[in-house]
Amino acid sequence: MKIIMKYINTKNRSNIVSFKKALIENQSNNNGLYMPEFIPEFGSLFLRSLKRMSDTEIMQEVLFPYVSEFINKNKLRDIIEKSLNFKIPLVQIEENIHVLELFHGPTLAFKDVGARFLSEILGEFKTENSITRILVSTSGDTGGAVARAFSGKEGFEVYVLYPKNGVSLFQESQITMNAKNVFPIEVDGTFDDCQRMVKSFLQNQDLRRELNLITANSINIGRLLPQIVYYFLAYKQLPHHKHDTVISVPCGNLGNLTAGVIANKMGLPVHKFVSGVNENKVFYNLLKSGNLKIKPSVKTCSNAMDVGNPSNLDRLMYICNQDLAEMRSVICSQTINEEECLDTISNVYKSSNYILDPHSAIGYQSLKNKIKPYQSGIFLATAHPSKFEQVVQRAIPEYTAKQAIEIKNTHKRSIKNEENALKEVLYS
Repeated sequence: MKIIMKYINTKNRSNIVSFKKALIENQSNNNGLYMPEFIPEFGSLFLRSLKRMSDTEIMQEVLFPYVSEFINKNKLRDIIEKSLNFKIPLVQIEENIHVLELFHGPTLAFKDVGARFLSEILGEFKTENSITRILVSTSGDTGGAVARAFSGKEGFEVYVLYPKNGVSLFQESQITMNAKNVFPIEVDGTFDDCQRMVKSFLQNQDLRRELNLITANSINIGRLLPQIVYYFLAYKQLPHHKHDTVISVPCGNLGNLTAGVIANKMGLPVHKFVSGVNENKVFYNLLKSGNLKIKPSVKTCSNAMDVGNPSNLDRLMYICNQDLAEMRSVICSQTINEEECLDTISNVYKSSNYILDPHSAIGYQSLKNKIKPYQSGIFLATAHPSKFEQVVQRAIPEYTAKQAIEIKNTHKRSIKNEENALKEVLYS
């Protein structure tokens, strides 16, 4: 008998919806996020067969239980082949440490995985003669990935909110150099301000319906689900599975980590996840002290992780049954400051001739601080170093980005940190 996956509100378990509704609504009226009603378990037979399967086949098997209500396997395969058509290699850089390179997509960041999949799957639900408006906040990489994924896509308009002086030149160029259906909005504030405005507009039911608004941030379950697959791809590529595997994830909004924990619940054998954070350490402090204290974000060289109020904490708490002890059994955390981040970039280049971007450097150093000699370690490289050339040059003076920035045909609109200013843009 076919089991149909429904989606449940993390703050109201009686609110159960279809995949399509979860995709369109993104979050419920009470700020709850949608999660799969259950997490399908894959047994040891599936894990043993991974090395014989193509990456596309693995993605298809992992994702199908979540979308089977609306998409058959053949259609899902078509979507995967269109959206996730770039390599995701696991590269060894030390004896027991590998890096999963998630930056081989068109905008050189892991956000391409979720953004491109979401773009294709939303296209399947698109009704004719209507405009769907995508509202997204970004601390750097999300904006470029979503802008690229929807650029020129008929029936969609994309509004990207990003903090003034809060993203790199490379990132800003990726946001502002797209087709006319992409509207970059520079906000005189922080990422948290951008995120707050997006959530506020999505909570306004009348506004959301009138403008046909959805988001492409990771609060959208369609952005989160495809991120599960690359944890299975990493496991497939490990040369051996004799030791405990520890996976280090650079963290900002906690979506990447949430996807990893879901993969673990599906049966992927991970001994521990390490949440690497910069000086925005709300999640680190929660695990350490047990107290959640939301704080304004502070600016660092790893700007995509400059998040003071991580959205997906709600999902992590849901997965762990609101039990901090259970969360600590799965996740530990490390905080890496600015100086340590730059030292890590320099040291890894000298020892392994491998160049890290500042986010991946936090993932690496967090892993090094936690891993035991008998364990196998994987850290996620979430962006290509060329996206942060000026930062990398502070650690490696001779570094020159292979990816040149050609800035042309840019367009953006600057607004005050006010909801009325954003409303004016959306209605113009």
